[in-house]
Amino acid sequence: MCFLFDFIVDKTDLVLSRRYAVISHPAHLRLLNNAGILERTENLIIDDLMIIHRENVFLKLGYSSLKQYCCEALGFSDDRAWTYCKIAKTCEVVPELKSAIDSGKLHISNARKIVTNLNKENAATWIPKAIDLSERKLEVEVAKVFPRTAVKEQTKPISEDVFEFRIAIKSKTETALKRCRELLAQKLSRPVSWEEAMEALTQGYLEKHDPVQKAERVLAKKSNPPSPQILVSLREMAKREPIPAFLRHQVFQRDRGACRAKLPNGKTCMSTYWPEIHHIKLLSLGGKHELSNLITLCGAHHRSIHGDNSKFYGRKSASYRYVK
Repeated sequence: MCFLFDFIVDKTDLVLSRRYAVISHPAHLRLLNNAGILERTENLIIDDLMIIHRENVFLKLGYSSLKQYCCEALGFSDDRAWTYCKIAKTCEVVPELKSAIDSGKLHISNARKIVTNLNKENAATWIPKAIDLSERKLEVEVAKVFPRTAVKEQTKPISEDVFEFRIAIKSKTETALKRCRELLAQKLSRPVSWEEAMEALTQGYLEKHDPVQKAERVLAKKSNPPSPQILVSLREMAKREPIPAFLRHQVFQRDRGACRAKLPNGKTCMSTYWPEIHHIKLLSLGGKHELSNLITLCGAHHRSIHGDNSKFYGRKSASYRYVK
């Protein structure tokens, strides 16, 4: 019996010794330290993004959105940029969220699950849940109240030219899509797939609303375009004439409806959200309605230029250029 007792003690000591050796492993200790650094760094990133957003620093630097700033200037992935931007913007509206993150009780991964639906009215309900529940259980609770958030909208590449498209839609939208599919099947006299129905819908919408496609149709019909040079003086500003439709079509066709602003990192913005036509030389400074003086900009860059003209018109301190 004594021999058996000695064996158990020795075995326990051996297990404890091995466990201590693992706990004190240099890689394990480094990871513990770096995990803490990562969490503190993420909190600091949220702090600074709140300032960047509040003071519109990203616009002054030449970026059209906070997300574009995160992706292009900071090198974040789209997913990480969305997470940080959404949390930073929500913290501005719901200070309780920022307090919970700063206290270390709420992690960024769980904060992400609630920010889409978080507001001042429901903060007292959802922030404690985000603190107490695991990430998986929190997802379930959010999906019960906000079922649309259970489906993350995304496109996933399956092959070189095939993508998986995932969205959540209302029953009314599903009914309309089914009807469109039925009508297309009747037109083609054969069964059609959902992909074919979606393709027909998108093509029909783009033909009617896409300024680039409109431009291509108009320019293809007119072989002798009118001269697009219309001078506008300072005295005529109150009654200035709009940019001729044919000239607008030329600009959209040339720029493909994408923002041609050049970002600080040398890349072109290329945003197709809310495209607007901008006079490189202002009409008030003698600029003309002519193709060489017009360029496509997204709404954010257009507003930025007119809000601070001195930054964008050839001054020595300018960091903004156009891509011709």
